[in-house]
Amino acid sequence: MTDSLLHAGETIDYNGKKVTYAPFKMAIFTGCNQWHRHSERNKMKQAFQNWKPLFRSTTVGRQPAASPTSCCRPVPHLNATILTPTAHYSNRGVIAMHKLVDPLYDSRSDFEIFRDLCRRFGKEKEYSRGMDEMQWVEKLYKDCRRENRGKFEMPEFAEFWQKGYVLFPEGKPWVRHADFREDPELHALGTPSGFIEIYSNKIASFGYDDCKGHPMWFEKAERSHGGKIPTNSRTGCNQFTRTNAYTLNFVNRKNCVKLTACKGVNRFTLTHKMPPNTAFKTEI
Repeated sequence: MTDSLLHAGETIDYNGKKVTYAPFKMAIFTGCNQWHRHSERNKMKQAFQNWKPLFRSTTVGRQPAASPTSCCRPVPHLNATILTPTAHYSNRGVIAMHKLVDPLYDSRSDFEIFRDLCRRFGKEKEYSRGMDEMQWVEKLYKDCRRENRGKFEMPEFAEFWQKGYVLFPEGKPWVRHADFREDPELHALGTPSGFIEIYSNKIASFGYDDCKGHPMWFEKAERSHGGKIPTNSRTGCNQFTRTNAYTLNFVNRKNCVKLTACKGVNRFTLTHKMPPNTAFKTEI
């Protein structure tokens, strides 16, 4: 996204093809924070100046809400009629979230905000497809029920909406690529050969200097003390948290300073690696 804003109209190499950055002029963001996902914040800040305009829809005043040229405040969940999954990672069921309080003042639901926005562009019918908010909720549930194909019981929408929830049965243990290991020909992978490829003729055919047909180490940019600035970043799995711990290492010839941000613990750990027997650790 950042490169497309800073180099609109330029053609680049991408997966063995040539693609041209589209000249984006307007952006609409909702439900996520773009700033915490980008590694070059100053570059992103420069690129964001090219949005004309930048539209933001958020219920709370997070960082992106401070930069757009237009910001709408959709109602929180208690003021809207929506469907939501229960237990996001395990998908244990679906909950009917009934509107408890009518929207206050000029606030509206996301659906109403974007329907009005599309109306101004003459695209209301394409967006709403002739349905209101409640009709969309019913359609989404019925689509889910149809895709279920009788694998487990899901009541009609009216019964579900009155009861307020439907729970799915316990899932079966799942192992990645188990079907492939059982029968590689019947359950082939999505590679050109259908098998696990250590060397890829397809990737090698791209002819990229920085991406060969097999995994390899690139000197000296990938060394911890290589490049212009002697830093490197790595991620690892923390057994005590649901999410990864992000580690940033500052390396020079004398010592190493490691900064670890544990998302599930809300703490930062500084470890200074000094000469033997002098290392110490500080938590803040």
